[in-house]
Amino acid sequence: MPAQTTAQSLIEYRAELRAGGIDHDLANDLVRDAARAIVANDGLCTKPLPTSTIEFTGPSEVPEGVGESKSPA
Repeated sequence: MPAQTTAQSLIEYRAELRAGGIDHDLANDLVRDAARAIVANDGLCTKPLPTSTIEFTGPSEVPEGVGESKSPA
């Protein structure tokens, strides 16, 4: 999976084309064609991969009786 959204990739691609001197209309056409190819081949990525390193440790307090067995003696 990509580390960024499809839109982010396309924005960077367009900026690269324009910075290279590609005409506005041609850049738009190339980005549109690239968008179709990316979505057809890789699917649409709407959210980047999570980058959080926070680890879930669970609740700090467990209510009384939770997890206790009531087996007959």
